Amino acid sequence: MHATYSTVKPRLLVTVSNQRVVAEVTVMNHVVNDGSLHTITGGHLFGGVPGNTNLVKFNDSVAWNDGRITAIQMLCGKYLLAFKIQYNGVWSVQRGFWNPACSENQTWTPAHEFGEDEWIQHAAFTGSRWPSVTFTTNKRQLETCGVPVTSPRYLEGGRLEYVSGIFGCYFDELQFYWSNYRDSN
Repeated sequence: MHATYSTVKPRLLVTVSNQRVVAEVTVMNHVVNDGSLHTITGGHLFGGVPGNTNLVKFNDSVAWNDGRITAIQMLCGKYLLAFKIQYNGVWSVQRGFWNPACSENQTWTPAHEFGEDEWIQHAAFTGSRWPSVTFTTNKRQLETCGVPVTSPRYLEGGRLEYVSGIFGCYFDELQFYWSNYRDSN
């Protein structure tokens, strides 16, 4: 698939307790070979608390490479602890939870594979710093990773394209990127 890109980074300036905080939101537009325009927008930024500089930063936009998510597997405990995402048939490295001693009662979900006509369409998040998540595809709902609640704190949707963040034992930052993709069939 051939695509051209343009990136816009609007800035939002907020003053909190006499400290200035600049939030940067990335919106990427890309035109695919059929001439349609798709916009990719970052969802809620979980965490975002400055801290340890020895943490692992990641951005899966390169692994995504204008393709699609073909599978996901999650490590669950009280929160979403880690995940592995398969982009275009190739598994990324594990993101999150680099030390098994960080938490007890952890379980990997089965690997959820997605056919050509299936994608993650919605996510329901609970919590603010360390989220629990329930993903729903355009065909099914995956199990909740973390503690389920009846009223999610954040709902995001579109088509999940890729993820970025910072982690140590837990995700110190985590952001999901969504497109406005719609199946043409």
